[in-house]
Amino acid sequence: MITPRHVIKALLLTIALTLGSPVLAASTLETVKLAGKILLGVKTDYPPFASLDASQKYVGFDVDLWQHFAKDLGVTIEYVPITSQSRIPSLLSRAIDVVSGGTTHTLSRDKTVDFSVTYFVTGQRLLVRKGSGIKGPEDLKAPKVTAVVQGANSGPQFMKIQPQGKLTTFQEYPQAVLALKQGKVDAVTSDDVLLAQFVHDNPDLEVVGDFMTRENYGMVMREDDSKWRDWINAEIQGAWKSGLYQELYVKYFGGTPAFALEIWQD
Repeated sequence: MITPRHVIKALLLTIALTLGSPVLAASTLETVKLAGKILLGVKTDYPPFASLDASQKYVGFDVDLWQHFAKDLGVTIEYVPITSQSRIPSLLSRAIDVVSGGTTHTLSRDKTVDFSVTYFVTGQRLLVRKGSGIKGPEDLKAPKVTAVVQGANSGPQFMKIQPQGKLTTFQEYPQAVLALKQGKVDAVTSDDVLLAQFVHDNPDLEVVGDFMTRENYGMVMREDDSKWRDWINAEIQGAWKSGLYQELYVKYFGGTPAFALEIWQD
């Protein structure tokens, strides 16, 4: 039976008062075990990491990984949709237990949240209409408009590379891609692996230019929770060592990873 979160909170409070220890000492790992489920924050606009299929079922690389992780812990998953803008506030407000999918580990984010080991590596490029003549950021000076998504680091990164550029922001990626197809913007910039998925679904588009950045993805959790972070790190590395990671990579990306994950010795 899954225990409601408010009951768990009261239980942890009772335990903390009895032991004379602060409530915040309780790890998310214990909370998840007691609740019997993980509140998993996923961006549904970020295929093939996570999205909704035609039947509104959550599918994707991260979804499959976490189904395996949850099975190891003996709990279920409750998927909580988030956006690039809402992911950190949702985590800090405890609406979710972890953010998974398409979050780059940056110094600015590391000031308020904690990250797992890097579990995926990609880089930022450009999505444009075929025949546009755009080959890279040098072709995107204003008045040309480049679309980005709120809360992503791709906008600031692009402006460092092309300070004469002009940005417009959207809430989610499908809105930005639609604006590109309609000619309302000249390019969309984000990570290569995501843009490749949009090309797969829209043959009138193409990905161009060299990698502008290196994006090290991590799973995100609240600070000062080493038990939860260590368990997640162990699951990520265990999936790599068992070959599960590589199987899922072939399923969703094809081929083999062009990077290796950090694996700690036992």
